[in-house]
Amino acid sequence: MAELKLTYGKDSNGRLVHVNDVPSGLTCDCTCPECGALLIARKGKKNQHHFAHANGADCSGARMTALHMLAQQIIQEEKKIITPWFKDYCEDKSKEIYFESVLLEQRFKTAEINRRPDCVGIIKNGDNQYEVWIEIKVKHAIDEEKKKDIECLGAICMEVDLSSL
Repeated sequence: MAELKLTYGKDSNGRLVHVNDVPSGLTCDCTCPECGALLIARKGKKNQHHFAHANGADCSGARMTALHMLAQQIIQEEKKIITPWFKDYCEDKSKEIYFESVLLEQRFKTAEINRRPDCVGIIKNGDNQYEVWIEIKVKHAIDEEKKKDIECLGAICMEVDLSSL
């Protein structure tokens, strides 16, 4: 199987961009989502288009970080998430949940708890406002300590599992 290449980099505005959407070479003006190093857009005719570190470094976490950030970016831009259908838990179809806004990496802090969920979707229903935490699982799932903190805060939380990607 071919080695998986880094196909997303951060542009000068901090947004993730695909290698096909930027100019070749250093003129892409992109950095690594993991380490922040300058990237080169390699867009030759023989190999898959990809980004490489200009300094030659091999940043092993870059693909996972890019996937995590891309999921956050999509949720924030689309302001919705689609839940899967589970016969025993929901209606007889998947459900789209729409958000008024989506905040990234917002800190929730009390004397005992200090948490920063990946996304917080804000739902307004009349005079009521609900916050839905969305955790993106690429490598690490919500552990027992975090689960306990979420319950203590009374937060509504869902985990999006992208670990198979």
